[in-house]
Amino acid sequence: MGRGSLVSFGLLSGALCLYLVDRQVSSASPEALVACGTQPVIPARIWIFVIAIIAHNIPEGMAIGVSAGGGMPDADSLAMGIALQDVPEGLVIALVLAGAGMARFKAFLIGAASGLVEPAAALVCAWLVNVAELLLPLGLAFAAGAMLLVVTQEIIPESRANGHHRLASLGLCVGFCLMMVMDTALS
Repeated sequence: MGRGSLVSFGLLSGALCLYLVDRQVSSASPEALVACGTQPVIPARIWIFVIAIIAHNIPEGMAIGVSAGGGMPDADSLAMGIALQDVPEGLVIALVLAGAGMARFKAFLIGAASGLVEPAAALVCAWLVNVAELLLPLGLAFAAGAMLLVVTQEIIPESRANGHHRLASLGLCVGFCLMMVMDTALS
């Protein structure tokens, strides 16, 4: 399997997983989405956004673990760079959840906890560095697919114009993969 095909598989897998989570969360009753009986319902699209950010932290942790476990000379710089960009991501999660009506402290805790998957993935991948090196492109593509789906569903309003936003989002992902496979095959 070529690199473009492997990355396409990961990208489509990430988009499909997030799509399935979106369907489950969107079809859940409002009571199922309330963390505590007295708090307002947080819209499903916000939970999908939070899940996508958490999902993309896993391959970042894998990259740190592989670089540290593989003895790369700049592994500590990579870890610091990724850790620094996690702060605004956690803040965005906290702000979005608080803006949707969640208690500020609880929103802060969820935002802070969203980055905890990263060190866990780093530890596992540093331990399994040989396997993780092979899985890293797939993990990064998986996270890219999840984030691409979120961007098309929530940020690009034109994809909602005719009521087929999920199909438009999946079409964008498939088209992206086709373009990438053709690019790598022809270069």
